[in-house]
Amino acid sequence: MATISDIKSTLHKYIVETEDIEVLNHVKAYFKSLLKDKGKIIGYTSDGRPLTIDVYKSDIDEARNQIKEGKSISQEDLEKESKNW
Repeated sequence: MATISDIKSTLHKYIVETEDIEVLNHVKAYFKSLLKDKGKIIGYTSDGRPLTIDVYKSDIDEARNQIKEGKSISQEDLEKESKNW
C-alpha cells in the first residue's frame, strides 16, 4: 500500500510532466469538486446532528472494527434487551 507521500510524489510527477492544458484543467476541477464535497452534509444523525461523508465513513470504519473485535450483539439478544425498555 502506497503512503500519502508516495501518492503525492506520483501525482506531482504526472502534473509536472503534463503539458496538456485540458488534462490539467480536468485534474484541477476534479480535485476542487472532491475537496468541496468533503465537508458537504449528506444527511443527519438520529439525534439531528449533520452528517458529512468523512464522519459517515469514520462511523462505518469504527463499526467494522467493533465487529472484528467481537463487540457486537445478536439480533435475538437485541430483541430481548429491547423488551426491557
